[in-house]
Order: sequence, then structure tokens, then C-alpha cells
Amino acid sequence: MNIVIFGGIGVGKTTAGLHVASKVGGEFHKEIKGHYVKRFYQESKRYAFVNQVDYMGQLLFRELEISKEKINIQDRSIHDTHSVFSEMMHEDYLLTKVEFDSLKHLYETSLNETHRVDAAVLFRCDDQVAFSRVKRRGDEEEAELQFEYLSRLSRKYDEWFGGVEFPKKIFFDTTDLDRDGAGFELEKVVIGLI
Repeated sequence: MNIVIFGGIGVGKTTAGLHVASKVGGEFHKEIKGHYVKRFYQESKRYAFVNQVDYMGQLLFRELEISKEKINIQDRSIHDTHSVFSEMMHEDYLLTKVEFDSLKHLYETSLNETHRVDAAVLFRCDDQVAFSRVKRRGDEEEAELQFEYLSRLSRKYDEWFGGVEFPKKIFFDTTDLDRDGAGFELEKVVIGLI
């Protein structure tokens, strides 16, 4: 079983994913930190394309390594890396049409090689709450993250998730959940799926 937790930055994906994997005997695949993310936040236009190629390549490799026999819980996947992040960068003119088309081709080609998503979970929370969580955790790579970017990212996730097809789609609002609350709620859902 392959469960992917989608959502913007600071919504609780990693915390919940780690909790659920430990409770159901699954394997958690933490979000991959790209080699260029810090530079992307500093110089978005310059590093947008190479950042996306790096993320998509790492995620494709990770998904090829995932065992089909286990319960797998992923923090992000190649689906949202392209359909949310690349598309948003293209809308913001950070990616040229040629660069975006190259990423789209890479994404579409990878669909033949990746595991099916059995359940897609979108985590969403108030943008101000998510931004304060990001600042509180003090990740050096996210130090340049702007509130406006995080807010647009949340809206882009909502738009994408509303139109994408997965066998099972689940939505969680994590605004009022503490660090453990999202994990407990997701745990109930996962137990119901297995």
C-alpha cells in the first residue's frame, strides 16, 4: 500500500507520517531535501529549473526503491513536485516554456515507472499557522521562505488536489491539531485502509 501525504510547507506532513508509520509497521519516506532549495529561495529565477530537476530525480529514484509489499507512507511525491511546484514556477515566469515542457516530459515518463498512489492525503492549515511552524522549526534551508510564497503554495495545492484523480482522497485540516493530533487522525484512516 502506497499512501502519500501532500500539502504545503509547515502543515504537519512529516510529524504525522512518522507517527503513523511507527504505529502500523509501515515505512516512512521523509521529504527529500533538494540540493538547491536554499539557493532557490535566495535566487528563484536562477535556480528554479535545476531545483525541480533535482527534486524530481531524487523522488523518482526514491519511488523506484519503494517496496510494493510494505505499507509505505510518503511525504510528497513526484506528482505534486511537478503538478504543484513546477506549474507554480511556470506561472511565476521562473521557468521558461522549454524548461517547463522538459519537466512535464520527465514527469509523464516517470509515471510508467512509479508505484500507484493507493491513498492521497492532503494536509492543509491556516497559512499564518503554517508559516509560524516553519519559522519555529528554524530549518536553515527555509530561512528565506516568504509568507506570500507559502500562501500561494497552499492555494495551488487546494486547486490541484480538487482536480486530480487518486483511488482514495482524504483531506485534513491541521490548523488546530497539535504535533500528535494529525498523526492520531491519520493513523485511524490508515488502519481503516489496511
